[in-house]
Amino acid sequence: MTIKQQGGVFGRNPTFNDVTIDGTLTFNGDIDIDSDLKVSGDLDVTGDANLDGSVTINESAADKDFRVEGTTDSYLIYADADQQSVGIGISNPNSYAFNDPVKLAVGNTSGSTTLSIVSNPSSFGYLAFADGTSGASRYAGRIEYQHGTGSMYFYVNDGSQNINISSSGNLAFPSGQGIDFSATAGTGTSELLDDYEEGDWTPVYKTSGTNYDSIVYNFQFGTYIKIGQLVWVSFQLRTTSVTVGSASGNIRLGGLPFTVGSGNADDAFSPNAIHTNFASGAHGVSSPVNATTESQLMDSSHSIASAATIATGANGNWLQGNIIYVAS
Repeated sequence: MTIKQQGGVFGRNPTFNDVTIDGTLTFNGDIDIDSDLKVSGDLDVTGDANLDGSVTINESAADKDFRVEGTTDSYLIYADADQQSVGIGISNPNSYAFNDPVKLAVGNTSGSTTLSIVSNPSSFGYLAFADGTSGASRYAGRIEYQHGTGSMYFYVNDGSQNINISSSGNLAFPSGQGIDFSATAGTGTSELLDDYEEGDWTPVYKTSGTNYDSIVYNFQFGTYIKIGQLVWVSFQLRTTSVTVGSASGNIRLGGLPFTVGSGNADDAFSPNAIHTNFASGAHGVSSPVNATTESQLMDSSHSIASAATIATGANGNWLQGNIIYVAS
């Protein structure tokens, strides 16, 4: 059936198999279409359209764009058929391409823009970078925000490594990882800064053999800073009483916060040391001992001090200074 312009169809609930309309078709009520509706020209719908089935736009792959207008944005949603690009608030999405074509551009050229990923307050939000459809290839790289802890994670290498920005704003690396300075590499064996730490430690007197029976300290103070493997410690201690008992070997300063690295026995420095009230002359800090948390002490003759040189009375064995050494 063909309906000509200014023609009419009368009757109640008419049914048509094929309809060709040369002019304008206006409906005042509902229209139900059980088969295909093909429109080769323009289709203007000023009312509501309810579609319960599948919708395919531009199935013939014609160079025809798709555009949805907002109340103030003429390109609220825009699909550029020729450039294979989609814009949200952008009329020329592929113009922003800098390497490969832009598939999606979101923006507002006249003001600020927000792109939100919304999740439950106790759940996660993800932005994933995939190179496959199974396993870890679905998230070879990803950004993850954990709403429950307020932390942001950056994953690489199929999600096996991450950088964490905690809720307090601190940046954390996985153990053994850090800041890589290899872009300015010299002749060293490592360009990775993988540790920084500050804290307190408790200095004590020990021996290289049998320890003292008991030591009561008047005070013991120690602080440290560790940058990579380099450790700087400061200390101050003094004893109230010492029971020597069967102590043997050499006297040592013990309790260093990190184990001394092998082969670094000469890497110690103790400037401005105060050392008084030992039983046999002044004592000073010497070399740290490999694979221990101890450093040797020297007597006034610059020899390794023996365990017997410790004083046993009140206000004795006052030692103060700092040491720099390389940790294991």
